[in-house]
Amino acid sequence: MKKIASTLLLILGFILAYYLVENSPPYHGLLSIVANYLLILIPSYFFLKTFFSTSDESSLFNNTKISLAICLGISTVVMNLLNKNIHGGTSPEEISQTLGQPIYTTRATVSEIIPQDGFFIRHQEVKESWLVIYFFYVNGKIYYGRKIFKTIPDIKINDSFVVQYFPNKPTINMLLNKIN
Repeated sequence: MKKIASTLLLILGFILAYYLVENSPPYHGLLSIVANYLLILIPSYFFLKTFFSTSDESSLFNNTKISLAICLGISTVVMNLLNKNIHGGTSPEEISQTLGQPIYTTRATVSEIIPQDGFFIRHQEVKESWLVIYFFYVNGKIYYGRKIFKTIPDIKINDSFVVQYFPNKPTINMLLNKIN
């Protein structure tokens, strides 16, 4: 019974993570990222402990640190695959090649400008940046996008831009030129 429950939990975690990644806008807050990883990490951990641990402590998976490290690796690979396969690549050419469809353009409006403070990681400086969130409509449905600027952008909330998107997957989009 325990093996069936852990298998069902693992499958449910993968389905929920897929649903969240597919239906999320390109702008992800830290809470969204953590939630997606936990949806894979926790069921993977229980699955490994249920199927591969032994009572005589001889199994590699009896060590909690090793099990968590393996599950974190599994979570990272799964989330990267989901993001790559659902949202395509990072450039319009990669995305176009991935989806094999033409790129359309429309008008987008800036909804937020979020300054992100610089910080240090292991004695390396990460410079400050500005995250610009925008939205646009395709067939009456709202879609969001984001662009990170390394310098202070000459943009205000409600400014209009041209955005490229795929007609069958508007969540894959890219901000282009400002409309004066």
